[in-house]
Amino acid sequence: VNRRLSQWLEFHPDGTVTLKPGKVELGQGILTAFRQIAADELGVAPDAVRLAPTITGDSPDEAVTSGSLSVQEGGLAIRHACADARALFLSVAEQAHGGPLRVEGGHFVNAAGQAVSSYAALAGHGLLDAEASPDATPLPAAARRHAGTDAPRLDLPEKLRGAPRYLHDLRLP
Repeated sequence: VNRRLSQWLEFHPDGTVTLKPGKVELGQGILTAFRQIAADELGVAPDAVRLAPTITGDSPDEAVTSGSLSVQEGGLAIRHACADARALFLSVAEQAHGGPLRVEGGHFVNAAGQAVSSYAALAGHGLLDAEASPDATPLPAAARRHAGTDAPRLDLPEKLRGAPRYLHDLRLP
């Protein structure tokens, strides 16, 4: 149902990436986890990952947000979408530069350690207007640097201020 990579991601010329999850933050910390998952798979810093609000009709349809299942289900979908995007962009960069490259900090780096391209440089080429490949291979657990580590929770500042942010804060007249 959510096969188009552009439903999940958008790369920007400033080096940031917008992640469009299909689950909503209800105070359980899923956006922090999603950011870490995307950062690992794309080879970018977590701070480079921006999170778009989940909007019915625009965001991927992942049915319901349900506590801890949100990371299990939504995180897996994000991991695969990001792995596929990484492979696609890396393949285009390798074809353009005639050799194997690796991803470091959102840049495609050759064997000599020189950055020869980046997600940002390829952002406007419409690469995400493609269906996700069933062959996308996420990074092995040993290669992940962010997922599963301590990170500042994106949902805490508003909770600590008592700001009404979540559906369960809604008060009808």
